[in-house]
Amino acid sequence: NQGYSMENIEEFKVETNRYDAEYGRVNGAVINAVTKSGTNKVRGTGFGFFRQDHFLGPFGDAPSFYTGAIAPFDQKQTGVNSGGPIVRNKAFYFASYEYQKLGATARPNTGFAQFDVDLPANTTSHFTTARVDFQPNNAHRLFGRMSIYDWKQLNVGVGGTTTVSGGCSRPSSNHDFSLGDTWVISSRAVNEIRMGFSAINNKLDSNCYCVQYSFPSV
Repeated sequence: NQGYSMENIEEFKVETNRYDAEYGRVNGAVINAVTKSGTNKVRGTGFGFFRQDHFLGPFGDAPSFYTGAIAPFDQKQTGVNSGGPIVRNKAFYFASYEYQKLGATARPNTGFAQFDVDLPANTTSHFTTARVDFQPNNAHRLFGRMSIYDWKQLNVGVGGTTTVSGGCSRPSSNHDFSLGDTWVISSRAVNEIRMGFSAINNKLDSNCYCVQYSFPSV
């Protein structure tokens, strides 16, 4: 249910069958992701990806074969992250943020000019994660991580015979918090304990609390 910045993932594993009991009841693939940790060196990265319908003239999108027009389209993905020591050889931090925007267009096709107009169908996402690792001695390594994944989509369901009044927006807020301890008991035994909390708040918010026009019926 949670989303993370792509620069926040250290490694991942996909399991498709024969799940261990720790995953509970599963119907489908299990994706196990490990987030990055800080080290004794302060490091940071940034990245960006941009696409636009009229990006640098001839390098933009091609016009429609049927209408000769270029449909509005805009896509952005940017992010930064940093990790380093809090107390050298003992405590470390890592934090990341990523912003995504997919600017798309929805257009009804009802045959009524007042309803057949371009509407934004944008999806925006925010990924924020902060992690702290602490190693009090050679036998224990503890970590705590908090992540926030918020996204929103506009004019869901609009298009074809459904007008703007029949669509909705989809705001979603997802939070999780994880704690863990890896204990090296001896050269022959290791114990891991994990605790997590997840909160998900999804909403379908109608564009119009009124008569919803969807042709050929209302």
